[in-house]
Amino acid sequence: MSGEPFNELNAIILKGRELAVLYGQSYLDLEHYLLGIIHAEPNKARAILLELGCDLDVLEQLIINNLVPSEPREDGNIILTRQAEGILKSMYLDALNIDEHALQQKMRNNELKDKVAGSEHLLLGILRMDRNSSVLDLKVKWGIDYERVKGMF
Repeated sequence: MSGEPFNELNAIILKGRELAVLYGQSYLDLEHYLLGIIHAEPNKARAILLELGCDLDVLEQLIINNLVPSEPREDGNIILTRQAEGILKSMYLDALNIDEHALQQKMRNNELKDKVAGSEHLLLGILRMDRNSSVLDLKVKWGIDYERVKGMF
């Protein structure tokens, strides 16, 4: 991956990691991706949320209010939760517009070199986690869900 979408994703994930540390967490999860989207501007996911009427300041406060500090890891590393890993996987499935079986086949055949996932695909991956409180806030407060965002591109 190269270019603008990769740079956006990199900035979002790094900002999410930075905020996880700031809020005393030893893991990176969905909420940190959302905080990264809010703070790593400009990015397409942030623009989509704004276009759909999301108040990013309110969303940020809702997320922060639900964060619970965790014990630091002995090695000092920040780990990805399974949910965070699943979001990244979903992001690539959405970017490629394929299912998991087809993704595995393309990976085996080394056919993904020129495919790029952007921050908008990360947002779709987040919105697939529709039982998460932050995702529910997006849906209930602003009517933002997977199908509505997917319909924008």
